[in-house]
Amino acid sequence: MSRKKSRSKHKPRKKRGVTWAECGPLQLDQDENFYFIVGYTDGGAPYGITWEEHEAELEEKRKRNNIIRIEEAGPIPIIEMRITQRQWDELVVTHDIQMDEVSYFVNVETGEIAMLSDDDPREEDEELRLEIAEGFNEIYYRVPHLNLDERYELMCQFVLTISSGKLRTKLERVLSAEHKVVRKFKNALAEDKAELERYHAFVEESHRERVRGWLESIGVRAVVVR
Repeated sequence: MSRKKSRSKHKPRKKRGVTWAECGPLQLDQDENFYFIVGYTDGGAPYGITWEEHEAELEEKRKRNNIIRIEEAGPIPIIEMRITQRQWDELVVTHDIQMDEVSYFVNVETGEIAMLSDDDPREEDEELRLEIAEGFNEIYYRVPHLNLDERYELMCQFVLTISSGKLRTKLERVLSAEHKVVRKFKNALAEDKAELERYHAFVEESHRERVRGWLESIGVRAVVVR
């Protein structure tokens, strides 16, 4: 995962991990003249990226990726993100990470994933923060994560595939528990090694499908190259 130094000075944002349904915009300091305010002079005047510079950069990206303007395009244009197997596996794993106060972003031009702290911005990440802010929802996209409800739904779906009535009944009781459901579910499955392995494969494939669906929703198709 890349870590670069950035020039922006964003205020820390306290929020829990982003879910598939909650992937809000990155907050930028803006005004009528500046798309992104990097800072202020001693006299209080803002400096940074102007709206004209931002629009010019977007136009260059459209031409480079052979994408017409949104108002002319109709359906969302599809960009091919050519990535290695390692990058694809890392992206799938990233969406399953449960870590508060940390955001992950995928660069759809390179396939690399960047990590930023929401709660305690590091000085050495300032350049990366600026880079992500400039390319947010154009080059960098925040990777959504599964929430507890979605994890619970996955467990319920898997239980329906179990042929053993005894094990299925046991897991259904676990799913009705009020606390530590995920841990109890895995502990119960551990008694049947074959079913535990099948569960891991089931979850992994579900994660891959979710990531593919999310990428398509933002106009990106992942192509794994050897």
